[in-house]
Amino acid sequence: MKEPRDKTARAIGEVASEWVVKMHAADVSDADARAFMEWLRRSPQHVAEYLHAEKVFFVLEGAAREDATDVAALLREHGSNIVELQQADAAPELVIPSQPSTDRSRSRWFAAAAAVVATVGVSLFAVHTWRSADTFATGTGEQRRIVLDDGSTVDLNTRSSVKVHFTDATRRIELAEGEAFFSVAKDPGRPFIVSTGTAEVRAVGTQFNVYRQQTRAVVTVVEGKVAVTANDAAVSDQRLIPTVDPAPIEISAGEEVAVDLNRAGSAIATPPANSNTRVATAWRQRRLIFENQTLSEVASEFNRYNRRKFVVEDAQLGAELISGVFDADRPDDLVSFLEGQGNVRVQRGAADEFIVTRAEGI
Repeated sequence: MKEPRDKTARAIGEVASEWVVKMHAADVSDADARAFMEWLRRSPQHVAEYLHAEKVFFVLEGAAREDATDVAALLREHGSNIVELQQADAAPELVIPSQPSTDRSRSRWFAAAAAVVATVGVSLFAVHTWRSADTFATGTGEQRRIVLDDGSTVDLNTRSSVKVHFTDATRRIELAEGEAFFSVAKDPGRPFIVSTGTAEVRAVGTQFNVYRQQTRAVVTVVEGKVAVTANDAAVSDQRLIPTVDPAPIEISAGEEVAVDLNRAGSAIATPPANSNTRVATAWRQRRLIFENQTLSEVASEFNRYNRRKFVVEDAQLGAELISGVFDADRPDDLVSFLEGQGNVRVQRGAADEFIVTRAEGI
């Protein structure tokens, strides 16, 4: 009896199926083709699942067999050049045709893609240990979902960056900047570790949010449990090296822990506290929920999502507390809210600023 495909294969297979449909369309764009070949290069499993999805495509759609990738022929042709699979930027450069909109140019796309399948596909049968080291980032206002090779997903919030380091023994993510929501595929043999410079989060089969700020990191658990360790910000060989060895703090769904740097530069974790996970993860619906947060904090959050920035120069005004629910992409809603308070004035300054001051006479 044939064993069912595991969760990782299914997750990658879904992406592969989308690529099959897209790459067999008559109007494949330059951008799509480049992205497709980059995706193929990233893992031998991507190649295997693409070829599986292509086979299914031909059966279901009755597509012409001459369009299929002849893997056996490619393996015969490149069989004497078996090398260990390297990370994406070690892959050979490919020449991209400028206008892949005709049948002929589409064939050229498949020829280029076949070269990638050959390079990566041969390695698929020779490599026993695969390692990845990829960086993913978002710009102002951008959000992005990343499907990792183990089936886990990472939702990146605006102005955020992660570095992925997978080996046979560990799954390590460095949250270099910003905020991310992690849905972790279960693999007890390979711990899933997220580091922020001040905190290290260890999880197996869970969902949690990590927000890295300038001097703190906030970890909120939505499902399952995680262990949080407070570390000083010393990094060597992309591993967090603690200057002390504190016991990890275990938190469960509905709880959060904040890890702060004190004046001496040491990382201190707060005791676990109940958390409103809806507030912590509202950004995934592009909502900002504030509960008794300072105007300065509110302005800073809006500034992560929008090019026009709020500037609060009055420290006393910036310390006033605000509660409310806002659309992250509508800073004018915050302007209206502030102006409605009676003691605040908002001026539209040079090109990309909202200047927030105290109203005259107050």
